[in-house]
Amino acid sequence: MGRPTQMFDRAQSWWDTNRAVAATAIVFAVNGLTLGSWVSRVPAARDTLDLTTAQMGVLLLAPGIGTLIGLPLGGAVVARLGPRTALLVGTVGTTTALIAMIGGLAGTSAPVVAFGLGLYGLGIGLWDVAMNVAGGRLEKRAGRPLLPLLHAGLSLGTIIGSAIGVIASAASESVATQLTFTAVAAAAGVVFAAAHIPRDGPEAETAHDSEKQGTLSLTGAWRESRTVLIGITVLAFALCEGIAGNWLALALVDGHHRSETIGALGYAVFIVALTVGRAGGPVLLDRVGRVGALRLLAVMVGGGVLLVVYCHQLVLVMLGCVLWGLGASLGFPVGMSAAADDSANAAIRVSVVSWIGYGAFFCAPPLVAYLIEHLGTLPALLSVVVASLVAMVTAASTRPVPQFQDMDRAIP
Repeated sequence: MGRPTQMFDRAQSWWDTNRAVAATAIVFAVNGLTLGSWVSRVPAARDTLDLTTAQMGVLLLAPGIGTLIGLPLGGAVVARLGPRTALLVGTVGTTTALIAMIGGLAGTSAPVVAFGLGLYGLGIGLWDVAMNVAGGRLEKRAGRPLLPLLHAGLSLGTIIGSAIGVIASAASESVATQLTFTAVAAAAGVVFAAAHIPRDGPEAETAHDSEKQGTLSLTGAWRESRTVLIGITVLAFALCEGIAGNWLALALVDGHHRSETIGALGYAVFIVALTVGRAGGPVLLDRVGRVGALRLLAVMVGGGVLLVVYCHQLVLVMLGCVLWGLGASLGFPVGMSAAADDSANAAIRVSVVSWIGYGAFFCAPPLVAYLIEHLGTLPALLSVVVASLVAMVTAASTRPVPQFQDMDRAIP
């Protein structure tokens, strides 16, 4: 009787773990869907509100400010309530934000939209910490790298959200109508998925984890050199990703004098390569470990950018976009995984690393705009090469610390 019982227990554990992984992947994908759905309709929102491009730029500061507040707040909320409950709280905030944005757009009120965007950033900050902590816990439970695959789900969700925006735009649907659909889909998706994410709280921790109580404060995490260096690594890779998101298409149009279609194609190639790189990330991490993988990918980023900047044949430029996307794929998920190595203090460290990493998405646009003004469009992209060199140096910080390895098999 003992052997069949053991086999059943193993099968049940395998099923529970993979169900939790699938549910967490849905949470990541829905997060990306909300972002893609909004970003794809920013020009239409600008026209609806009758704002200039400069005024729209000011309006778009609101989600950034909200996120910068939400990330450290998320660390405290997740540490207190656990990732599953925190996800639901973040979803309520995000859904409320979308409703406010819908009302602002329907009433053509920029201040209401700005309030909604700020609340959206706050909710997404909390959501981001919760889902990455949940993913880190699942890595320990499964004994293998999972966060790259989960972040591939986020990228896929962003693509789907953008596609919804394109379809809605082609059908002449208003932004408010589209965001209504997005709010309903986001709330339903997270509520469904959360039911299959392991219950949080001290009573649900493993026996080993329950022996450890998280005592690290937010200021204490900021004083840890390893945590800050992981954050800088994530920042460097996020710059590689964020600069492509903002300027790659423009560089192909203005720098290489290609059509807007080719510019859009170049960014599409980049984002698909990014998604593929994340989906295949666990295999690479199993083979060469975190540090080796990040350094290899940093080299790929640098090589890809050099092809984009200095080659004029379209095939080589597109190859550069592929290398750039693949190279930028694992910095953020591996950084989150490294920050979550210590289960007891994962929420606090993830919030700090996320806060540093998200700084890239706020400082990259003005930095590159300044470089473009003084150096030109293509030379400005060489700032990505500098970021990749920084990542190569700081990647060693993601190496697992022995005392944090409380799983059956160490994450590489």
